[in-house]
Amino acid sequence: MSNERDWIELIAADAPIFADRRTEPRLPAEGQVRVALETDAGTHEFHADLVNFSQRGMCIRHTFTGLKPCQALRVFSNEGEVAVEVAWNWAVGAVIISGLRAIS
Repeated sequence: MSNERDWIELIAADAPIFADRRTEPRLPAEGQVRVALETDAGTHEFHADLVNFSQRGMCIRHTFTGLKPCQALRVFSNEGEVAVEVAWNWAVGAVIISGLRAIS
């Protein structure tokens, strides 16, 4: 691969070393979202790129290193706002891909 973005696209599109346990289809997505994390010190916001989404969650690409599994977040887009929790994070160099589960 010639650059980091090529690696990230490959990993986000198809990670064959991990078994896929999801039951609903993922749809490719483009665009940016704003992500808000509430902490004792206040709200931290950052921007992320959408990778894909499904009925129960989404995958985002970002560089914020403060996300941990089970943290609650709010994701804002042109379509509205959704409450999610971090399911997993995967770091590739300075870029992080995070799986987010919708909170009902």
